[in-house]
Amino acid sequence: MSSFSKLKNSLFLKITLIMGVLSLIVIIAFIFILIIALQQNSLQHQANKAPSMRGIIVILGVITVSMVILYFYIKKQLSPIKFLNKGALAIAKGNFDIQLPVNNQDELAELTTSFNRMAKEVRTMIEARERLLTDVSHEIRTPLTRLRLASEFLPETHKQDIIDEVIILDRLTQELLLSNQLKRGFEILNIKKNDLLQTLQKTISLFDLDISQKITIHNLLTTTAFSFDENRLHIILKNILENAVKYSPIESLMITIELRSNSQSFYITIIDNGDGIPETDLPHVFEPFYRVDTSRASNSNSFGLGLNLCKKIVEAHNGTISIKNNAPITTGISVTLEFPVV
Repeated sequence: MSSFSKLKNSLFLKITLIMGVLSLIVIIAFIFILIIALQQNSLQHQANKAPSMRGIIVILGVITVSMVILYFYIKKQLSPIKFLNKGALAIAKGNFDIQLPVNNQDELAELTTSFNRMAKEVRTMIEARERLLTDVSHEIRTPLTRLRLASEFLPETHKQDIIDEVIILDRLTQELLLSNQLKRGFEILNIKKNDLLQTLQKTISLFDLDISQKITIHNLLTTTAFSFDENRLHIILKNILENAVKYSPIESLMITIELRSNSQSFYITIIDNGDGIPETDLPHVFEPFYRVDTSRASNSNSFGLGLNLCKKIVEAHNGTISIKNNAPITTGISVTLEFPVV
């Protein structure tokens, strides 16, 4: 684009000209009003004042109409700023597919074009990273499967240790794959009507009898039929319950699950009686690979992906997950899941 074309389409030049025209109108109007006022002072007859006042009213009307027209013209010229703001909010929420309309050739249009290019390039980089993560995870699972099969022929002395390590690594790759899939959100979920209480009871039944007997369900629901992805909710419940068991004293283990709802949402709150989490760590527990620097991180089977995975599943349902300490009332933590009623 030539320098003349850039100058011709310059938004700043347009605004400068608008302000110049507005200033000129105001100056001309002021001169006319001054002339009319001088004429009124020189006139001796009252009958001649009415036309002069009408002239002032007409001039003020012209100024008002001009300012209204200029206001809407400037608003139209600056409208891309509103789209840029919406685009920035969409990017902040992880929507990199957004492309803003480009209707002019001024500076804001150039900025919008750059924004669209940035969003596209960021999306391309993220997709490349996700493909790499998926490919690597798949490649890792193949030798893990072979290793697990081969370990069956090892002497019993080291056999179980190797199998346990393989299971841990296999679980890690599964969590990485699922976490990557959940970035697509609601579209990968199998949402349908399920019985929440039955889903919860199925999850509890996976634990040993001496543990499942220490899990109490406090049901405040009038109905247990809700729409959700049963398999994904099972992953959330199993993960949170495993944490509750792992970080609570087994002798005095006590886990309570509260179910309640209102017209907009249904809630699942899991309460344990463990050691709790330091307040400084609470804001970070949903971050990937974050492990609390206490006894909760001492177990080598934990990679810090569990709660992050839970958060992604809940958010894919358009829900929320929160965690808080039960102190000072009692020990342990409370994890609350909120899902929309659909």
